[in-house]
Amino acid sequence: DPANRTLTTLQALAGEMAALFADERVFNIGADETSKKGQCSDVGATFALERHVADHVHGALGRDVQGWEELLFAASGAGEALPDTTVIASWSRHWAKDVVAKGYRAIESHNSFFYLNKWGPNHVPLGQAWQDIADGVPAASKHLLLGGETSMWTDNYCYVSQCGAG
Repeated sequence: DPANRTLTTLQALAGEMAALFADERVFNIGADETSKKGQCSDVGATFALERHVADHVHGALGRDVQGWEELLFAASGAGEALPDTTVIASWSRHWAKDVVAKGYRAIESHNSFFYLNKWGPNHVPLGQAWQDIADGVPAASKHLLLGGETSMWTDNYCYVSQCGAG
């Protein structure tokens, strides 16, 4: 997008959403599951776009940026350009201790413990649905650990074609 229409649109959308939630300090830009797909084969451009959006949310909108672990770990050196107030939710390949080790605030959302659709007879037994989110986080860095977050995804119950989400 040489004319930067995508970035301009995302910045306008972020500004509109920020105005709707004027009292919120943190703005989540997502940025998860970023990979090559279809015509969008330049992952480097995707990461650059995410950085521009993060800079806009932090600078122009005055909010702390939140995103999933890919925002920090998916590209070589990706975390170098993030504002130091960024909040990262770990969910798949990384844990809160990995985020904290890079100096960022963390939310533990790891799918092996915090995805509710993975609990039950065929997954994590309900009696084991507890996890110490501070495991491996040095005492001096625990102030960066904000807490945990659970998620419930419909994938196991209602596929896109069944829910009308397509």
